[in-house]
Amino acid sequence: MRLTVITGSRGFLGRHLVRGLAQAGAEVLGVGRAAGPAEGPFGSRYHHCDLTRPEALLPGDLAGRAFTLIHLAWDTSRPMQYTPHAEHVCCLAGLLDHWRVRGLASVVVPGTAEEYGRRGGRLHEDDPPEGPLTPYGWGKSTARTMLHGWATAQHVPVVWLRPFIIYGPGQSGNMVVPYALRQALAGAPADFSDGLQQRDFIYVDDAIGAFCAAICWDCEGLHVFNVGTGSPVRVRDLLEYLAGLLGGCARFRFDVLPRRPGEPSLQVADPSRTARDLGWSARIDWREGLRRTCDSIAEATAWTA
Repeated sequence: MRLTVITGSRGFLGRHLVRGLAQAGAEVLGVGRAAGPAEGPFGSRYHHCDLTRPEALLPGDLAGRAFTLIHLAWDTSRPMQYTPHAEHVCCLAGLLDHWRVRGLASVVVPGTAEEYGRRGGRLHEDDPPEGPLTPYGWGKSTARTMLHGWATAQHVPVVWLRPFIIYGPGQSGNMVVPYALRQALAGAPADFSDGLQQRDFIYVDDAIGAFCAAICWDCEGLHVFNVGTGSPVRVRDLLEYLAGLLGGCARFRFDVLPRRPGEPSLQVADPSRTARDLGWSARIDWREGLRRTCDSIAEATAWTA
């Protein structure tokens, strides 16, 4: 396996990916904008750089090496302005332009189910969006369009992994699971809509497995793969199960917030292409994933107590 360079390696998904690949014996360079020790976990390395200077992506001793780029660096807090997402697209374009003749051998980038907009149902990779896209969905869709043209012109394999709702230990932000956990641990109520929407929740370790499979994909052009379980679960059922795991500290209140305008009742991945071509499928049931997430919190709390 060639050198794997992971931008955004200090984020939620990045930390898990560095660990997973390094444990599997890959040569991993994590890249981020925060200063940190050069020695990363499980024999990986860490490189602090500013991605707006694409030439700084690799340290000098790795210059000239062939590498796979896994580009995770993106503001996943989902700001509602378009400018931050446009800047991320430009940053990716700069990396592609600079490194295409300097060792960049393949690219893996995560997309988002928000690329489908308000389209509901069981979603295939080739299904077009419906209704307006969020700024985050627009940014990812724009990056994918750019990568399609670049991969075709440069004859470089690009894998676009489209995860649905990833969750797991160490996650922050306002997605449903980390928000619910944060409020419960703070002893504060967590407010939701009716929670009757059905969604596809994918545990982070399963998502990492999809990235590991994508690294080995060696077919020219851009290829899109959904990353999901293919099994919908009601948000309310998930939260009620989570509340049971947390005991009395969870105060989840339903029917407090309105649904988002045009929000589909069902959005679930069709992962059949991913299973066929990448040989990947989700293995961890959402109940087991929630148990693992809560167990990690309990272990961390016991260690620091």
